[in-house]
Amino acid sequence: MEDADRRMDYAAAAAAAGRMQDDKGKLEQIDRFLFTVEKRAVPRSYFSDGRRLRYQQLAALTDGTKGTLVAALPLMTKFARDRFNEGVIGEWYATKFDDAKWGTENTFITWEAQDPPEDEKGHDYDGYGWYRATVDIPAKFIGKPLFFHCGGAINEGWVWVNGQYAWHQPFKLWWLHPHDFDVDVTRLVKPGKNTIAIRVWNNADIGGLYRRGFFYAPKE
Repeated sequence: MEDADRRMDYAAAAAAAGRMQDDKGKLEQIDRFLFTVEKRAVPRSYFSDGRRLRYQQLAALTDGTKGTLVAALPLMTKFARDRFNEGVIGEWYATKFDDAKWGTENTFITWEAQDPPEDEKGHDYDGYGWYRATVDIPAKFIGKPLFFHCGGAINEGWVWVNGQYAWHQPFKLWWLHPHDFDVDVTRLVKPGKNTIAIRVWNNADIGGLYRRGFFYAPKE
C-alpha cells in the first residue's frame, strides 16, 4: 500500500488498503481477541478503511474521473534547514533564488525518517525547513482551473508558486490527521517550467512534508 502511494498509483493503494480491511474482518470472525473492527460513520483517515477511502478520492482526482494529473511534485526536491528563520527575508521562495548549495530531501517521508539525529542523544531537528522544486505545466492547462495538492505538512506550511505567495496551512499537532491540503494556483502558473517553494515549521516530534504532492486540473 505504501509503495503504491509513493508511486502515486492510487488505485493499487486503495486495493491494498481494501485487502487489509478485509483481513481485519476475517480475523475478527475467527476470534475478537485477535482483532476487533472499529465501526465508525466516518472512518479514521489513518486506519485501513480511511486510507482506502482517501486513495479512492485521490485516484478520482488524477485518473480523469474528477480531475486530471498535470504534474507530480518530484519525489526528491531541493531542501534546506532554516535554523535562523531567514528564508522569508532572504526570499528563498523567489524564482531566481540560487539553491545550488542546498541538499535534497524525500517529500514522501518526514525529515526525521531520513536525516541523522542532531546529537548523540537522538534529538531530531525542530524548526523551519524549505523545499524547492521545478515542475513542467503543459500549455493546454493554462487559464483553466488548476490546483496543487500537498500530501501533508507537519506542523505548519506555506506555499509559493513562481515567487508568488499562494497559501498558509495553519499549525496542527502531528497526530491530528489529516495534514493534506489543496491550493488554487490557477493564476500563478505559466506554461513550461514553474517553481514551487514550500516552507514547513515543526516544533517537536516528527515534521516536514510527507505523502506525494501533485498538480491537478479538476473536471469542469
